[in-house]
Amino acid sequence: MTSLSSPDVGLRLPARTRRIGATFPPEPHRVEHMRRLAAAHLSQIGGIEPDDVRTVQLLVSELVTNAIQHGCPGGEEDRIGFSLAWTPPGTVRIEVDDHSEGLPAVRTSGPGEEGGRGLFLVAAFADRWGRAGTRTWCTLGVAD
Repeated sequence: MTSLSSPDVGLRLPARTRRIGATFPPEPHRVEHMRRLAAAHLSQIGGIEPDDVRTVQLLVSELVTNAIQHGCPGGEEDRIGFSLAWTPPGTVRIEVDDHSEGLPAVRTSGPGEEGGRGLFLVAAFADRWGRAGTRTWCTLGVAD
């Protein structure tokens, strides 16, 4: 079951920030759930260009997939935390907490490999990205 919340993402956001969050088990079908949650949240805010919504969905997909494949060491922490915050005049911040101490790294994939391009895509499409503790985050400026 996915639980929705407004998790403390460890940073101070302006009062007009609109944020949504969820925690869920590391199951592959959750990637699509988080993509839909992100699109619905941005749709509620309104005025965000469809191309920007699709880019946010791509970033959500890559970060959540990376957390499912490489994070969640097991035990009680075997849940992924997700948050998406929109701050006027148009910045989206995505955070995914996989409870793993491992550091994500952009790598080069061979032409025949099916995976391994996720963080390459995050680095290419996000304005900034990084790691804070067990959370991988990225930001994107969106037109509103």
